[in-house]
Amino acid sequence: MDSAISTGSSSPKKHVGEFKKLPVKYKIAGVDWGLRDPHAILVAGVTSDNRLVLLEEHYKMNVSTHDLSKKLADLHKEHKFRKVYCDPSAADLILQAYNRGVPIGKKTDSGIKSYADNDVKSGIARMQSLFKNNVILVDTKCFNFIREHRNYRYMEGKDKPTEKDDHTCDAARYLTTEFNPYADDNILEVIYWDLKSRKWF
Repeated sequence: MDSAISTGSSSPKKHVGEFKKLPVKYKIAGVDWGLRDPHAILVAGVTSDNRLVLLEEHYKMNVSTHDLSKKLADLHKEHKFRKVYCDPSAADLILQAYNRGVPIGKKTDSGIKSYADNDVKSGIARMQSLFKNNVILVDTKCFNFIREHRNYRYMEGKDKPTEKDDHTCDAARYLTTEFNPYADDNILEVIYWDLKSRKWF
């Protein structure tokens, strides 16, 4: 039997609420692309106390890279993303979105390199840490993320997740590639105390 991938939280529901209007310093996005499978876009904000808030999701099947790159450009106009973290294997989508002005990667001699890291183990570890330390909040509108995250499981006898209904989970892994809630030295001491005392809010 497949085993669940723990969030490290005793009560995942405590992370879910109505956070759409929560003030944020800047916004980022994570993208998992699929043609026959759904694509997933997660729009997130980072608060003044460096918590990650999943604000909205976009989830749809049978969307071409052309149309999805346009969707990302429209979302960037609306949200002014600092960066967009896309599945590194989606080279055509990354190139098209980059050419539309989306901050989705950096130009190299070999093309546009995604900002995202595709290492599954480290991505899962990041997400587990964010939930365990109460650094992540999820808006109720992100119902596909909530559903898929609840059912995210390892393959039987293997240290890798099942590749089924994991599209928003993958988008979240990409999204958190460079996210560090302790990057601000001014709040490091306070956060450390909060984590030690198991008090965040």
